[in-house]
Amino acid sequence: MKKLFFLICLTCAIQVQAQTTQPENDVLTIAEKMPAFPGGDQAMTQFVQKNLQYPAVEREYGISGTVYVTFVVEKDGSLSGIRCLRGVNAGPGLNKEALRIISSMPNWIPGSQNGRLVRIQYNFPIKFRLEVKPLNEKDMKETADKHYKKGLALAKQEKYKEAIAEFDYTVFYLPADVDVLYQRGLAFHNLKNNKAACDEWNKIKFAGSNAADKMLDKYCK
Repeated sequence: MKKLFFLICLTCAIQVQAQTTQPENDVLTIAEKMPAFPGGDQAMTQFVQKNLQYPAVEREYGISGTVYVTFVVEKDGSLSGIRCLRGVNAGPGLNKEALRIISSMPNWIPGSQNGRLVRIQYNFPIKFRLEVKPLNEKDMKETADKHYKKGLALAKQEKYKEAIAEFDYTVFYLPADVDVLYQRGLAFHNLKNNKAACDEWNKIKFAGSNAADKMLDKYCK
């Protein structure tokens, strides 16, 4: 009986150890010692300010916002898996610049847990701000129309990704424009991204228009 009790206890101990042991390559979101930019937060801010290049198109049209980038700080301090967690829809150039800034950073000081170096998922916001005079309604309409026509031309050339970027600018100024939403949906559809296409066409339906009903019935059931 004592031998059986010992075996049961031994099995329990093995199970507890298996549950509490941290797999070697797991990515944590929080640790006892979080990773840090060399020199600290102030040095990191200075690095971003010194190296950030405001995209020309976004500067021209006064587009600003915050881009949230996520990445993994590896055990050697290098950064991997860099991607945009949440960007600025109307300013794809801002998203690209944020990714470039993070990719150009030096190795970080890695994080640690229980005295061991660990991989840490880190989210980092980069703010793009411009002090510009707001566009009046007439200027906004002209700017939106310019991008819309350029988007249509690109779509005719089957350059759908570039067309979507132009439609994004248009939506920034005219977020509920039925024609823009419809054409952006078509561009997504031609890229085989029907989920995004249906999202655009559903916006039209929610706005009270039936302009996209045929596309919704055919592709979005």
